[in-house]
Amino acid sequence: MAIQIKSYYKTTPIAEEILAKAIASAKDQENKIYQIFKKFGCMTTWDVYEVYNQLIGPILPSSVGRSIDTLKKQNIIYGIGTIPGENGRPVTLYELNNILPEVIDRKYSNELPKSFKLDLVLDKDGNIDTEKIVENLDLVLSKLSRKFNISY
Repeated sequence: MAIQIKSYYKTTPIAEEILAKAIASAKDQENKIYQIFKKFGCMTTWDVYEVYNQLIGPILPSSVGRSIDTLKKQNIIYGIGTIPGENGRPVTLYELNNILPEVIDRKYSNELPKSFKLDLVLDKDGNIDTEKIVENLDLVLSKLSRKFNISY
């Protein structure tokens, strides 16, 4: 069973088209925050907020918090303790989980894969179903072309 990361929470009435864009944006934001952790290691939510604003662009602190919470719920990152924050209040220090499954690392990667796997599909008579295999290949290429903004 595949793990589904819920990246966007619809809390206001918006049109389906705008909702689809918001969901895609939230997933992209989590990907960027994952990459920040991968590059910089242990960080607090405020560290991620500052790095994101400096290197990527403006973001709300609450958006960083929601993305960190989602990554934490999926065991992609975890809290390793607290350090003193502003006004002496403790803040959690997070780091990447060292035992991430390969699929998660690939999912959050910004690099075009050098290869990918397609399953062999057989029809009801046990013959290779080339039409279904080509259809699956087209789907994979379509996803890659959208993610990496390339045409095929």
